[in-house]
Amino acid sequence: MMIKDPFSWMNSQCRHDYGVTFWDSTYDEEHCPNLIRGQVTDRDETAPVRLFKKGKKHNSLLDVWNWYYGEWEEERTTKNFPHLTIRYEDLLFHGKEVITIACECVGGTVTPNFEFEKESAKGNHGSHEGANDFDKAFIQYGDAAKRMNGFTERDLGYAGRNSATAELMKKYVYNFPV
Repeated sequence: MMIKDPFSWMNSQCRHDYGVTFWDSTYDEEHCPNLIRGQVTDRDETAPVRLFKKGKKHNSLLDVWNWYYGEWEEERTTKNFPHLTIRYEDLLFHGKEVITIACECVGGTVTPNFEFEKESAKGNHGSHEGANDFDKAFIQYGDAAKRMNGFTERDLGYAGRNSATAELMKKYVYNFPV
């Protein structure tokens, strides 16, 4: 299983719609990830999203992240099966070390000619059009300020009050933005 920091993941969703459709007509496209509707100022009202065209509704993009990884954690914990979860950021910044540990974990070995894929591993079509290559990804995810692009104070307040997010972030050693 690959997991990605929720704030970076939401920014990725804003850049490339990977099946998350913002279904509310009052969605503010200038404010993404738009956890809290900017147009509603007298209270914190979430900006609901729907997965795919007829999929599950969620209160916000953050709740999609919580649902996806929360479902995985619940399934894994309930059925207690062997698994390996790798943080995307660890793979990006410490690829050879992470792959070496992962290979050892499953009984394999890393070949001596380990190389990072320099081009976008996702290709450059459909929802992946304009995806980062290795160098752009390194710059994007290596800049702590870019992690918070698009989030308002109200968005961060909502995220900070979200216990599911806090639990998963703690489990996978992600820092909450200050």
